[in-house]
Amino acid sequence: MAWGGTVTEAIGSGNEVADEIHAFLRELPFEPEATPLQVVQPDEINFAYYLPAPRHWERARYARDLLGDFSERTKGLDEAEVVAETARCLHCGDCYSCGNCINFCPDAAIFVDEAGRLRIDYDYCKGCGICVQECPCSAMQFTLTETAS
Repeated sequence: MAWGGTVTEAIGSGNEVADEIHAFLRELPFEPEATPLQVVQPDEINFAYYLPAPRHWERARYARDLLGDFSERTKGLDEAEVVAETARCLHCGDCYSCGNCINFCPDAAIFVDEAGRLRIDYDYCKGCGICVQECPCSAMQFTLTETAS
């Protein structure tokens, strides 16, 4: 069953259906993911860090030029255009180690561990949320919780 209102959500639900069909045909049990992935919405992206990049469009031939010609109407994108189009990806919800959180943290509570992953030292973090605010792709979340005193 498809859900969501965007093309990427439809593709994601199609992938899950394909996994279920694959399991059914092989007579294997199918277990969907227990928790659906959180989809990052456009208002959660910090667009100030992205330069506008024009979209590459497929070249199409006019209908009048196709009379008696049964070749493809659209030419598609060449390799350079495909690479440029994929570079437009905003990496919504995925950290790509841009380092903004490290640069903006006033307490130097964010560091890179031995495996090259960004980590937060909660002994130094005061919970200001600047790192979350400056993350261009909404890869970080900040939630205030009450603690018993």
